[in-house]
Order: sequence, then structure tokens, then C-alpha cells
Amino acid sequence: MPRRTEPAPVDPPGAGQLPPDPLPPLPEPHSGEPGPYSRSPLRDVCGSRINPDAIGWYRRRELMKSPECGVKTCAHPDLEQWLGNVGSFDPRMMIKQPPASEWPLSAVIAQIQVWGNKLPYPLPENLTCLVNYEDLAPNPHTPPTDERIINLRERFDPSHKLILGFFGEHRYKLGLWTMETFWHEPFLDNFDAVLMPDFSAFSDDPIPQSLLGERMLQIFAEEGYQAGRTVIPTIAWRSEDSLRRQVELVASLYPRVNTVMLDCYGGHVERVKWAWRWLFAIEKYCADLPIRWLIAGMSAGWAVVELREMFPRGNFHIITPAAMHRVAMSAVAKPEIAAARFYQKIRAIEEVRSGERTPTRMPRPDEWPTFSQAKLPSAQI
Repeated sequence: MPRRTEPAPVDPPGAGQLPPDPLPPLPEPHSGEPGPYSRSPLRDVCGSRINPDAIGWYRRRELMKSPECGVKTCAHPDLEQWLGNVGSFDPRMMIKQPPASEWPLSAVIAQIQVWGNKLPYPLPENLTCLVNYEDLAPNPHTPPTDERIINLRERFDPSHKLILGFFGEHRYKLGLWTMETFWHEPFLDNFDAVLMPDFSAFSDDPIPQSLLGERMLQIFAEEGYQAGRTVIPTIAWRSEDSLRRQVELVASLYPRVNTVMLDCYGGHVERVKWAWRWLFAIEKYCADLPIRWLIAGMSAGWAVVELREMFPRGNFHIITPAAMHRVAMSAVAKPEIAAARFYQKIRAIEEVRSGERTPTRMPRPDEWPTFSQAKLPSAQI
């Protein structure tokens, strides 16, 4: 007699596929309709561009939890429970920053790569320096414990402010979830503040995954604040309503939250169109707010001119690309010459930001560029 077998589970049509392009808008929050944080089946979250094989990995959850597993998307060991908690948007984000006057930041915040036992060349006084976690951690799932990292502050001048950032490979951000002790690690004592990582803010992420990423950032920030750290919320967005929702949240926290980062970096995009996509967004949602904005990915002179006009009070700071520091290190052998070239680049951005110099401007598009218009064709990636 033939053996009876259960039919294999069948995914609904479209499961695991990329979302449509252009992306449809989400419903307005609190409109009475099912909200954007309505619970979604797990397969809707894991079928994504980050890892197209994620569906299979999520079904093998025990393997997914193991530290040896090399495949990490937006996974959390209790992902189903996390999704259940994201039943509605939670605007509380219980964090508080010191008054801005108590932690002044330089107009230009320089990304610095730290190797060896000392800095490759001296830095200007009163500079705010951003150090990336990726340059400090031995791997995504292990916190830095090397004495050189624990004593990182000793390499910098007392006038320098240090900020920890999470630019770089996405796996370093996602690995934070496996470290329950992260916020209590001694190396964090080196930093005046910590920028929040964007856990899932790719423009073509499935909607549930993007929404879960926003909530993960909020919870991670709350955990940092509860551990006594100064945390800085980060905003990246997949669609206009995603941007609006996040800006409205941080605006509602002012003045106890006075400093927020805008992560304007984008991969595989046409740089000018992508910059204009962000500039339109900043002008519409951020320009009139009293928040101190830290802006990454917008250091080109013409873009700084646009920002200068949007923020006549000067409540914006430019974060330099990491390449600027690398180029200065590799350009010459003598540290004093490398230092002079690095400072020259910082000074050039400062001059544009302050209005001392105005580079040639880029023509403003007639309409707000969409993600589809700004991304590079597949053939050019």
C-alpha cells in the first residue's frame, strides 16, 4: 500500500518576489484602515533583496540562530515575537540627549579610520571625529576587546569629540542583535555619542521588513539610552511616508532629542539624482525644524550650497566620506603633509557651509526624483 504523505506547503502567488517598482504608498497612519504595521506572514518579511534565499533559511530557524551561520538578513532569534510586537507604530522612543550646548559639534564631522596604535597624522583641534564600528570589531558577532580599542580615546586630542557610526557592511549592523551586552561594552566609553544603525532601509525592501527595521532602530536606541549612552537617531527611508513617519517621530521628541542624523548614502545610484532625491525630502520635511541635523552622503559643494539655503540658522553638520581620510593617508608619506591636505578638504566644506564660497550649482529638477529614476540600470552596476 503506498505511503501517505502530507502535501508540501505552497507559498501564495508572489511570495518572495521583489516589490513593485515604483513602490506604492502606504496608508496614512491612524486612518482607521489596517495600519502599515499590521502583522504580516513571516515569508513576506524574509523574501528580500538582501538575501534572495532567506525564505529557506528562515524555515531552518535553528540553523539561522547558530553563531556559525553566515547568512544574516534582518533575522532575530525571536523574529515571530518581534513581528507580533510591531502591531502598531510606537512613537515613544524613550531617549533623551544632553542639551546641544553641552556637546558642541564641529561644522564638519570627519570620518576617521583607526589602525595601529596611533593616528596616521595629527588632526585639527576641536574636530568632531566619526569612527566606524566595522573598523573596530573583529567580526559582526563579537564586540571589540583589544586594549588598543578599549583605550582608543588616548590617540585623540582632548578637544576632539568622538562619535561611533555604523557605515559599511550591513552584516555588522545586524550582528548587534546577537550581543545582549553590547551597550555595556567598555569600548563604548570612548565615545561622546553613538549613531543608530539603520537595520533595514533599502529602497526596495519589502514593506514589512522596512517597517520592522524602523522599530528595531527605536528599540536599540532605547536600550542604549537606558545603558547611559548618548544615542543619535538615524533616518533613512524607502518611501515618502516612511520618511514622514520618522521625521514626525523625532520632531515630537524635541527638545529632549535635539540631534538626528540623515543617512543620505545610496549604493548603485546616479549620484546627482540621488542627492536631489534627498534634497527635495529635506526641504519638505526637515528644513523648518529646530533639530541639529548631521548629514551623511551630501558633502559635494553644490549640495552643501542647497543645504545652506535650507538651513539659514546653520543647524546642519556635514559628515565627510571615509574615502577623504583614506586618500589623505595614501597620498604622501609625511604625516604633516597628509594632515595639511586633509584639513584643506575639511576647510573647503566649511567655507561652502558658511557662505564664504559658492561652487557652481546643479540645475534643480522640475520634479522630485523617484527611486526608479535615481537608481542605476542593472547593466551599469
